Amino acid sequence: MTRISDMCFLLLLLGLLSTVHRIHSDRQRRKANGCGPGYFNIDADLRLVGEGSLISCCNAHDLCYDTCGRTQTSCDNDFRVCLNNTCGRLRGWFEWWAQVRQSACRLDGKTLYKVVDAIGSFAYNSAQKKHGCISG
Repeated sequence: MTRISDMCFLLLLLGLLSTVHRIHSDRQRRKANGCGPGYFNIDADLRLVGEGSLISCCNAHDLCYDTCGRTQTSCDNDFRVCLNNTCGRLRGWFEWWAQVRQSACRLDGKTLYKVVDAIGSFAYNSAQKKHGCISG
């Protein structure tokens, strides 16, 4: 081979390896988008009612769905525990106000949990496929 053809072959090989790496990296990249699917995100609403701290539970739940080897049930159960624990840490100016905030938050958390428990299988299966955990 000539020197130019050697360089062209090397550039072609490097380009191919770069493309394979990019595809593999995209497949492995984990993403969290807050509470709710991208087209119906409720983060602003949660912040408005003083429950913005629940967003971290939603993000952890998204990442769990993206993780190979995790079941939907275990992700959803961890989500429920996170929501309950987070609501329990809410405070208020007075003890009675803290209890009101915690009760309202737990009700919202229960609603979020029921939604993912009822219709989360599509999001779970999509995330598992996207990250190469299952074929499809």
